[in-house]
Order: sequence, then structure tokens, then C-alpha cells
Amino acid sequence: MCLCAARRTTAEPQLGSNGFIQRNTRKLEKLRTFYLPLPHPPSNILPMTTERALWSSSPSQFINFSKFLIGLLVSAAIIAAACYTNYYVLYGLILPVGWSLWQYLVVRCLRYELTSERIRLRTGVFNQQVNEIELYRIKDTTIQLPFLLRIIKLGTLALVTSDRTLPELELKAIRNVRGVRDMLRENVERLRDLKRVREVDFEGGDDDFEDLDTL
Repeated sequence: MCLCAARRTTAEPQLGSNGFIQRNTRKLEKLRTFYLPLPHPPSNILPMTTERALWSSSPSQFINFSKFLIGLLVSAAIIAAACYTNYYVLYGLILPVGWSLWQYLVVRCLRYELTSERIRLRTGVFNQQVNEIELYRIKDTTIQLPFLLRIIKLGTLALVTSDRTLPELELKAIRNVRGVRDMLRENVERLRDLKRVREVDFEGGDDDFEDLDTL
């Protein structure tokens, strides 16, 4: 809590021998210091311009199911071959195991981030790349629920945007896909109202945005 110091000075008037108040006296009779508490603003109230993290997730490793299955079958074949030939054949396990491990790391290092102003896509195992899309550039959203993903309560959110570098984006195998879409749509509309922009479709196929203040 902040404290603010203030000084209050009181001067009692003195009477002269003639009974009149001496107007020009500046003698200090009493000096008093007191403190007034200044409360901090609530921490949960943020400026409207503050970008906040709303959601973050990585895809489920279930999207690697078929790749892991291929690696397992190849490994089993190598082990079976080693039983009937030479144990040196087991060195061949380096290929399917290493390939499966790489596929795991690719998905593990893939990250989706949703903030109050944009959506980020982080990719790369050793060299990381970050792509961003402003939320007001998102045109359409589609929820995809394949049978196998639906069984384990996962879904894919497909985005169509007017961003020239990333016109389409899929948030694959994420949980609570409907909640993420609702959160995304709410912030898209909020940003469009805040920036006073609207999407304009041209016959050539390119999309652009216009400022509503100029219309």
C-alpha cells in the first residue's frame, strides 16, 4: 500500500496590546505530519490494449498413430529377421526407432497459442519458426470430428483467413475444440468492433479490410 505524506500547518492568531489581530505574523505554532493510504488499483483490471494469453496447447500424439504403427511393424520385422539370420541385423532398428522419435518431437514442439489479439503457430525442433495471424483476419472456422478423434474427445479446428502468408490453418487434435472456437469467434468480433474494420471480398479473389470511419 502506498503512503502519501502531507503537512498541515496551523497558526493561531496573536493579539497585540491594542486588542487587534496582527495580520502579518507567520510564526508557526504547530507542525503536524499525517499519512493518507492510497489504495492500489485492482490487479484484475487491465488496460484494453493489454494483450492477454487466452489458450495454449499442442496437438495430441494420436495424430502420429499411423506413423508409430509403421515404425512398430518395421521394428518387429527387423527383430524377426535377426532371429533367423545374424544379430547384426538388429542395428537396423536405428532407422524405425529414430524415425518414430523424430515424428514424436515434431508434434511435441508444435504449439498453438491464442491471445486476445492474434493466434500464433510455433513449429520446429531445433530451428523454431513463429507464424502469427491477427484475429480480425480470420474469415471462417470449421470443426472437424473424425471418428477416431471423436472417440477420445479430440477435434480439429480449421481456419480460413485473409492472411497472405497463412491463408489456411488447422489446429489438429485439440481438446475442447468447441470451447476454443467460441473463444476465438468472440475475440474476432471484439477486435473488429474495436478497430472498426470490416472484410471486403473482391471479384479477383483477394480480400481486404476497410475502415468503417471512412465509409
